[in-house]
Amino acid sequence: MGPQNNSSSTVCCKRCKAKLVNGLKCSDCENSYHPSCAKSINSIQFIDEETIKCCKNSEASETVSILEHSSENSVDIDEDFQNALSELSDSDNKIDVRIFNYVIKQRTK
Repeated sequence: MGPQNNSSSTVCCKRCKAKLVNGLKCSDCENSYHPSCAKSINSIQFIDEETIKCCKNSEASETVSILEHSSENSVDIDEDFQNALSELSDSDNKIDVRIFNYVIKQRTK
């Protein structure tokens, strides 16, 4: 079954940050991943159908951690980005795709 939502908190995938209904949970640090996200990280060990081990102290996992969190304020940046996007959305929470095209062009410069 994997991680489940409590009435007070939402569980998100550590890799893609999307909402997680059923997934895999680390036996040591309790981080949660979608199965497909966990498979894409070479340093993760699969223990059983619901449990993984993602926090080995290996160079590979440290490299993944560095790449996933290129700055110490990545959570704040993500939250700021989400807040900015929600301000740009219309009443149906839809955002013009041209905004994303602009952001992608800025990131590649």
